[in-house]
Amino acid sequence: RENMIHVRSILPDLFALTRFLVPVAFTDVAVDIGEQFLNRSLAQSANVVNTLASFGLAYVLVKFCVGVLGETKHVGLVLVKDRRSWLKTWSYCTVMALVTCFLLIIIAVTPLGQLLFERLHHVTPSVGHMAQVALLFMCAYPLLDMTAWIHVGILLQWQYSSIAGIAFLADILTQMLSVGILLHTPLLCTNVIAIPIL
Repeated sequence: RENMIHVRSILPDLFALTRFLVPVAFTDVAVDIGEQFLNRSLAQSANVVNTLASFGLAYVLVKFCVGVLGETKHVGLVLVKDRRSWLKTWSYCTVMALVTCFLLIIIAVTPLGQLLFERLHHVTPSVGHMAQVALLFMCAYPLLDMTAWIHVGILLQWQYSSIAGIAFLADILTQMLSVGILLHTPLLCTNVIAIPIL
């Protein structure tokens, strides 16, 4: 009987913990689902191998550069207590994101990109050029990613994980809808690499 009373007393805590953790887990899964859907859109192109290779090279480079900014979720979770601390952390993270954006632009428009893609990765000039184009399209990604993650951290701090989960679900649905629409436009023939990025 004591065990039954103990189980009943912890059930509300377990329910609250589950209600908090399920949306948090969904935010991590949502990113992977979105990436798979973007890869599927690239498979519709006429030159699938080159398109996937160039997008993969550019996307991995962007994710590598953005890796540090992904920790802004923890910055929002721990360091943001009021409007003043939000402004300080957001300003600092914005400067980091802008430096990353600038670095990606330099790689995309200078011979450094050719060196990085064609010489170090040993890809053909057409794949290297397409990777540089994709990188140029994705140069704003660090700023968007940082902004999203710092606010996810703030939402988690105030235990609004369901809002973060709903936002990531909306992100996936928006990606699916926009890619579905863009696959039926001339971009499929002219510039397929822009479809998953836009």
